[in-house]
Parts: sequence; C-alpha cells; structure tokens
Amino acid sequence: MEQRGLIAREDCASDGRGTNIRLTDIGRDALRRAAPGHVEWVRTHFIDLLNWDELETLTALLERVSSKLTKPPESTGGTTPRRAGTNR
Repeated sequence: MEQRGLIAREDCASDGRGTNIRLTDIGRDALRRAAPGHVEWVRTHFIDLLNWDELETLTALLERVSSKLTKPPESTGGTTPRRAGTNR
C-alpha cells in the first residue's frame, strides 16, 4: 500500500518505538471509490443473513468491544481474561 502511494509512514511522536500510518489523498480517493461496492458485499454476505435478534446481539457485542478499545488499558494483575461461562 505504501508503494502504491495509498499510505505514508510517520514516526510516532509520543513513542519512539512506534510508527503511525497515515492515509494519503490518493488512498482516501481509493477508499471512497471502493466503499460502495464493499458496503454492498458486506450487506449481501453478512448483514442480510442475520435476523433482527441476531443483529441486536451483534450490535451489543460490538458496542462492548468498541467501548473497551476507547478506554485506557486496565491492569489485569497479571491474569489472563477468561471466556464467560468457562474455566479457561
């Protein structure tokens, strides 16, 4: 993608170990052109296959995941999160 001019790498100002990726104007144009076909494909092969209850469940799950991603990381005290309803 970088060779095609769609993205550009930039040093991360807050963490010298990291690199940020920025969408270029060419990349933004390519995304705009691809979006309608992508949305149609996802609707046909994913969304339209789910009933209303499944869509509500999916929405609730994605909202939970999204809210976790927008919060600062919490300390787990060295433990690994377990799957609900399991002893793993």
